[in-house]
Amino acid sequence: MRMLTSFLDGWTWDACALDYTCSRWCFKLYMQLYELTCAVDLGVTVAELKCHDYARMWASGSSGCRNALTCTYEQSVRRDCYGSSGGDGTTRPPSNNDC
Repeated sequence: MRMLTSFLDGWTWDACALDYTCSRWCFKLYMQLYELTCAVDLGVTVAELKCHDYARMWASGSSGCRNALTCTYEQSVRRDCYGSSGGDGTTRPPSNNDC
């Protein structure tokens, strides 16, 4: 993680937001900060997290994967990413925190 944070040293938030490479690194760092918490909340490994789980983190940070308020956003992401079925074509163990 140090490599990511050192990359961001010296950037202002607005300059980083307007730079494609910097904004991608910033997003990656944000996801890395919360993916373990999300995986624990869902009772899965980090490797089992899906696109829509990351969407919940994006919507609500560290509490995203246990926050029921992120479910509407997750369903929207499922429709956009996986089609009208809302499924992701893969399975993982169900969780009490799933939408």
